[in-house]
Amino acid sequence: MPQLAPAPGEAVVPKAAPDSFLGTELDAVLRARGVTEVVVTGFATEICVESTARQALSRGYDVVLVADGHTTSVRPGPGPYAAPEASVAHHNEIYRNLRYPGRRVRVLPAAEVDFGGGAPATAG
Repeated sequence: MPQLAPAPGEAVVPKAAPDSFLGTELDAVLRARGVTEVVVTGFATEICVESTARQALSRGYDVVLVADGHTTSVRPGPGPYAAPEASVAHHNEIYRNLRYPGRRVRVLPAAEVDFGGGAPATAG
C-alpha cells in the first residue's frame, strides 16, 4: 500500500525472526531518536507481535498494543491454535492486565493512538 511506504528519511529495519529486536538495529535506532514508547501492530499475534512487545518491555520501553492492529492466520483443520479472533482478544486482555515495574502498558484502538502530533489518529 502506498500509504504504508516509508517517508523520506524514515528508518527501515529489516527483521528475520519473530522478535523485531533480535539481530536487528531496532533498539539502536529507537534509542538514537529518544523513543521511550513502542507502538506494536502486526501479523502473527501469538508469535511476532507477542515476541516484539515483550522484548520492548524487557528493554525498558513502554508499550502500546494496538487492539485492532494485529491478527494471525487461520490454521487448517482442528488443532491447538486459537482462531484469529480469539487470539487477538486473548492477547489484548493479557496486555490490559500486564504489569511491568516502571513500564506503562496500554491497549488502545488505532483511532486512539497518538504519535506525538498532538491529536489522536483518525480512522480513514
